[in-house]
Amino acid sequence: RNVTGVQTCALPISLEMAIQTHSTSWSNKPLIVVVGVHRSLSSCLAACLEQLGVFMGPITNGGEDHELAKLLESLMPFPSTTKQKTFDERVESIRNCLLRINGLSEGKPIGVKYPHLAAMLLELQAAWPSLRVIHITRP
Repeated sequence: RNVTGVQTCALPISLEMAIQTHSTSWSNKPLIVVVGVHRSLSSCLAACLEQLGVFMGPITNGGEDHELAKLLESLMPFPSTTKQKTFDERVESIRNCLLRINGLSEGKPIGVKYPHLAAMLLELQAAWPSLRVIHITRP
């Protein structure tokens, strides 16, 4: 379906399933991760998720949490593809950053968006057990 020049498609999972937050434990609370290459409309999707009640963090320009962006850049400095620190250290750093975002969420489901997240999916999965990933592809 084409809406004002933007191609839309159905997500493989329902949004309701992705944002269920009936548990008070952070480890059971879904984390919605938006990944896609630059210019893939990930900022648009993040804004839509925010409008639907997902807390995308204290967003700065571009729809990304500034502290998360700084952390990810330190763990894998651009343009390098070499990760810094051990796997366990990366997991702990990411978990702490996500817990900070969760603490600001006022009980809302949480989501994050940043290009480096695609390279850190294993660390994200280890840091946050209830991970949900939305990968955007664009022709």
